[in-house]
Amino acid sequence: MNLAQVAKRFIFSSKNFSYTNISLYLSIFTFALSVAISLIVMGVSRSYKNDIEFRLQSVEPNLKIVNKNSKFLDPKLLDKIILELDSLSVNNPDLVYSRFREDYLMIKSSEISKGLFAFSFKEHPSKFYDFIRTNEILDNYLYISDEFHKNNNLDLSQSITLFNIQEMIENETLRANSLLVSGTFFSDLPIFDNNVIFISPEYHSTLYNNSKQWTGIVINGIDQYEINIIKNKFLYNSIDFITWKDKHANTLYWLTIFTNPIYLIIIFMIMLSIIYQLFANWLLIYDKSNSLYQLRLLGITDIKIKSINIYIALSILLISLALGYIIAVLMSFLQNKFSLISVDPKIYIVSKLSSNILLSDMLIISIISSIAVVGTTLLMYNKKKPFDVRD
Repeated sequence: MNLAQVAKRFIFSSKNFSYTNISLYLSIFTFALSVAISLIVMGVSRSYKNDIEFRLQSVEPNLKIVNKNSKFLDPKLLDKIILELDSLSVNNPDLVYSRFREDYLMIKSSEISKGLFAFSFKEHPSKFYDFIRTNEILDNYLYISDEFHKNNNLDLSQSITLFNIQEMIENETLRANSLLVSGTFFSDLPIFDNNVIFISPEYHSTLYNNSKQWTGIVINGIDQYEINIIKNKFLYNSIDFITWKDKHANTLYWLTIFTNPIYLIIIFMIMLSIIYQLFANWLLIYDKSNSLYQLRLLGITDIKIKSINIYIALSILLISLALGYIIAVLMSFLQNKFSLISVDPKIYIVSKLSSNILLSDMLIISIISSIAVVGTTLLMYNKKKPFDVRD
């Protein structure tokens, strides 16, 4: 006897009760929808987390070395660290480093007046930020983002005035300089693009008296072994070693508490769908109890009847899973292609969401669902057979 063929007839043949088909189709649709939503949410959540981490990494060097207790790093200590990096670079040609300065400036033009975070590097910033597009390495430069340029309708052919905010607040002294924009950049991280500019040390010196002092050192291309060497070398100095994860620890923690409840909701939703499908399976078996009773009278063993029940449960489950996977892949494609769902970058850091569904997601859902459905079907069969009342 082909048990799979028997199970197929039970599912697709006419039913004794009209509500059996309705319940069966609803269970398939409900389970498929919950699977599709779960996969899409998992894909979007994963992609969102990866996008945030990638973009945060892209706007931060591998390592920053700064003073723990003051704004500037001691010049003698800074020179010692540079000498140590020089020795490390002999065996690591990818190692790049530079003194850097960070300050708050106010940018002003005919269209805008806004406070910004300014970075100044002794080496050119394009060595540390791939998104700075430039055809030549300029000694004097001012880079603003495409986003900032477009949002504020800035005319790049006209000069932009930069003000020393600290000098204005503390000493009530106006210290400013009008500069032309040398180029633009696009980091694809709106919160960075709208609040950061890059200015050369030469331009920077026109705004600050203490322009010879540096906030610290930025380093790229350094591995953990080399970081440990520097840490041990300057163990007793009052300096901090800041990686991109250290600087954005709060954001990474927020991502964790943002995504964990999502997975709990997914588990709860899948469980409810499984319970509803088990109810529909039981209803189908009850509807076909006469046929099962006749099979038993013909000498079909309980083991084979139990196998028919499992085939029925798995067949309905596979139909539901296949439909759910098709919906999920289709919706994921549409989201990636047309960005059907967008978010506010001021709140969620990014403006576009993408979906990255993995085969492992489908495999995990399939395995968990199959174990739950088969296990519960066996439990229900052993506890009470639908045709026992006819014995």
